[in-house]
Amino acid sequence: MLSELDATAVMSFPPIKLDHLLLLCDDTGVFQHAAYGVPNRNEGYCTDDVARAIVFLCRYEPARSSPQLMEVLSRCISFLHFANRPDGTFHNFLLYDRTWNDSIGSEDSQGRALWSAGTASRSAALSPAARHAAQEVFRRSAHRIAQFRSPRSSSFAMLGCADVHDIDIAQDMLRTGANFLLRCFDVADYGGWHWFERYLTYCNARIPQALYMAYSVLKNEEYFAVAERSLQFLIQVMFEQDVLSVPGNHAWYEAGGRKSEFDQQPVEAGTMVEALSCAYRLTGNPAYLQRAQQALMWYHGRNRHGQSLIDTATGACYDGLMPSGINRNQGAEATLSYLLARCEYEAAVRATPG
Repeated sequence: MLSELDATAVMSFPPIKLDHLLLLCDDTGVFQHAAYGVPNRNEGYCTDDVARAIVFLCRYEPARSSPQLMEVLSRCISFLHFANRPDGTFHNFLLYDRTWNDSIGSEDSQGRALWSAGTASRSAALSPAARHAAQEVFRRSAHRIAQFRSPRSSSFAMLGCADVHDIDIAQDMLRTGANFLLRCFDVADYGGWHWFERYLTYCNARIPQALYMAYSVLKNEEYFAVAERSLQFLIQVMFEQDVLSVPGNHAWYEAGGRKSEFDQQPVEAGTMVEALSCAYRLTGNPAYLQRAQQALMWYHGRNRHGQSLIDTATGACYDGLMPSGINRNQGAEATLSYLLARCEYEAAVRATPG
């Protein structure tokens, strides 16, 4: 059982505010970058952030009683449908004038798009018509998972497959992605480095999270075992005396090297919160929820600089920890990463017995 302090820790966080998220949304999609606290229209939109917004709004239960948020969600589904190419791939970058700035998006953007399509396909927040639109996107594109070569991209897509596992192709692609992750682990797991690649970069915790979810659907014990082993490795690497310190994107962290201290990205803290919350809900191990709480505190000042990245007046999250302090821009990735983390952590706390 959790202590009284841990069981009620969710109450210590400020209320979720969506002012900044709404500021980043217009009648096209979600602006990917901000100049400090205002949308940077020069950078346009991206499918990556629209996908994050879809997943968040589908999970955030208060959104269902908000016509404004439901309208944002419908626009994001429309954007996803627009980004979906006839061959099942997706565009990623859309300019402010509504012209695509790529021929095809990155593999990561393909994976995130599939994640959001799968999640939306089963969401009670959406109307049947909107769910059908999401299902159309998922069915057209799910086969692409078999072509992914990045464990992160595969993991993003696997989360969508787990959410909509009753669609015929979803279980096949979930198994395909999970088996690919096991092969990656077999190749890279040696010398005390229990991971899927010989380096740690961004969104690392999405990979064990995807294996946990694959196990929850397919009941393959090997998926669970590798999820546990890799998450324990991440915990060992990411926490320093109970303070989250993620690899910075200046040089990341290669096996045998030193972990880069800066620039630390909010998306990495958020994926740790989500993976740990997922592990807690599947295993009931209170140590995972305690670690999730510590990871969430990274946003609120329990980090290398001792500074909060959350603007409690607007709900915005700053873009990262730099050597000199906080990056004062407030882009969509940072803010949505925090909101997704809050949703998953609070769901885990609600699931706590007693």
